[in-house]
Amino acid sequence: MTVLGEHRTGVVGAITSRIEVKLADVPDMDLVALRDNRGEICVKGKRCTKGYYKDPHSTAEIFDADGWLHTGDIGEWTSEGALKVVDRVKSIFKLAQGEYVAPEKVEMVYQGCQLIDQILVDAKPEHNFPVAVVTPNFTNLRSDFYRHLISCKTKDGQLSELKPSDISRLSDTDICKIKEVRRLVLQKMNEVAVENGLKGFEMVKSVYLNDNPFTIENGLLTPTMKLSRHKARRHLQPIIEMLYSERDFVKINV
Repeated sequence: MTVLGEHRTGVVGAITSRIEVKLADVPDMDLVALRDNRGEICVKGKRCTKGYYKDPHSTAEIFDADGWLHTGDIGEWTSEGALKVVDRVKSIFKLAQGEYVAPEKVEMVYQGCQLIDQILVDAKPEHNFPVAVVTPNFTNLRSDFYRHLISCKTKDGQLSELKPSDISRLSDTDICKIKEVRRLVLQKMNEVAVENGLKGFEMVKSVYLNDNPFTIENGLLTPTMKLSRHKARRHLQPIIEMLYSERDFVKINV
């Protein structure tokens, strides 16, 4: 808190009584608190919140086994002993080959694709590429798929019976299930990725099309309309596992 007579800027003030503060290592950002004098700000004590209201899962995600609340802020101690906030803990995934993927950066690039309304990028350490769950812009998707059917002849049995005129009778759910539609979305996504300089290991190799948008009501968006990454990952875990298991789909797009 800021005390009377405190005129320094850029710091959060003095540490009050009945609360403890420490800086914790952040391996994914290569931060070692003792070495760098920087780390994730962690607090505990009687003045500390006990968690999210009626949300034990989210509460468990921010408290460690020793009762420290992990704030998600990166801080450092000044020479005067004041605490300064300098950054945020970034969501970073390490791939099997040792490369790191920052999903927020990748998602921001893919949001430039006209076929996408919402996107979650995820990766697992036992795999060497990320995957994505996408809520499409169905107006643009139907238009692009219509042009695709006109301009391309495919050997895919699922599409051999489809004509451009059939698109209007397909529901959004039907559209999402067609593999050739998924491949079309992935192709357009990675065209945008190349244009914006994403590295090969950052590019999504498999995509799931989701006809149920992320909303505040289903808990996948925060009240400020940002993606609730931890909740979304937990909710979509079966889909993410399925994407990694689709070897035929992934092989075509690697």
